[in-house]
Amino acid sequence: MPPSCGMFCVLTPPGDAAIAVIALIGQSARRLAMSRFRPRAGSTNTLLLADFLGPDGQALDEVIVNLPDGQPDYLEIHCHGGAVVTGLVVSELAAMGYEEIPVRQMDMLRFQAGHRDALETEAVSVLKSTTSPLASALVRDSVKVLRAAAERRDIDALADMLAGAGPLERLCLTHRVAVAGAENSGKSTLVNALGGGSLVSEFPGTTRDAVIRRVDWLGAAVEITDTAGLGTANTPLPREARRRALQSIAAADALVWVVSPDTVEPAFPDNVPAVVVRVGNKCDIGTQNGGLPVCSLTGQGIDALRAEVFARLMGGVPGPGIFTARQRAAVENILHGTAEPDELVSGPLDVHHDADSGPCPQPAGGSAPHS
Repeated sequence: MPPSCGMFCVLTPPGDAAIAVIALIGQSARRLAMSRFRPRAGSTNTLLLADFLGPDGQALDEVIVNLPDGQPDYLEIHCHGGAVVTGLVVSELAAMGYEEIPVRQMDMLRFQAGHRDALETEAVSVLKSTTSPLASALVRDSVKVLRAAAERRDIDALADMLAGAGPLERLCLTHRVAVAGAENSGKSTLVNALGGGSLVSEFPGTTRDAVIRRVDWLGAAVEITDTAGLGTANTPLPREARRRALQSIAAADALVWVVSPDTVEPAFPDNVPAVVVRVGNKCDIGTQNGGLPVCSLTGQGIDALRAEVFARLMGGVPGPGIFTARQRAAVENILHGTAEPDELVSGPLDVHHDADSGPCPQPAGGSAPHS
């Protein structure tokens, strides 16, 4: 349990939303905080419309205070989300003796206080971190499905979910996709067609540095990196561009290897991710050594490329079920008879927060280009 002086954290980054939410927890959190609220008409026992007061009694902001039933050591302040107003409220809470803590620590404290069970704590952690709407919806459904299976002690259902685990865990992540190949093979035009936006020119070598674009692919959060062409020029600038391109390729979760009929295919990199998809770009003017036929200018093959990369990154079709490593281990123990089904719901979670213990590994794949 947090100390009696209380702790707080900002659940929404200042300036990123119209409303900021600040959570407070501690044995005296409500008593201390309530001394700074001046209630307005329309307030209820669990929802307070009030002015948040400074030490001189002047209103700093009009806020809504959430006072959840059964949680006397916890409350949430909903104030205007701009950095200035949020900063004022945060400064006042610090001056009152509250300690600011990370969001993950707040999640763990609420779990330890019995506000949430392990499944709910893990779901909140994922929902705060993922940018995938599909993952968010499936995680919400998963809490219900996992809880129901545990309460029914449905071993067969748990076994099926363990067998199908993996795709949802990976969907909750942001995946890095590097687009690479020869100079002027249409990589930047391809990135544009895939939903990004890069500098495009007919001149070879227009892209000199890795350019990252964040997009949604079939519900998955993806960062597309448009890399410099892997040319053979040996002057300082092309050498540095090549080094950075190879660095981006090595750090990626998937590589889209672009060839075209009007360019010479460069040597294939040594250090590549498990997922490699070979793309024959500019298919409207010919083909080049196979690969998925794509025309970035007309859009031909773009949907098929997205679907191919998505399927290979996910390793299956994501659906409701296991979405953390702790849940996977808990179900394995239940099936082996070394744990009871209710442990899937109740925990334990360790101090390092098992909700952030990471997904399962990427699906297996070879380093050779996929055709």
